[in-house]
Amino acid sequence: MKFICLGYADEKTWEAMSESQRNALVDECLAYDDVLRKNGHFAGGDALQSARNARTCDGRRARCS
Repeated sequence: MKFICLGYADEKTWEAMSESQRNALVDECLAYDDVLRKNGHFAGGDALQSARNARTCDGRRARCS
């Protein structure tokens, strides 16, 4: 079984964190990626853009905002 994980942090919370707190969070996430990879369960990972660039799509109405 492979897993796809979404890591999300509220931008305001992220910006309020110290650099060492942000680094610790990233290190923890990457360590978990390594565990999944080591056990053959890592499907891949890509960074997303800022939530400011996000769009919401409604498949029922076939429109995005």
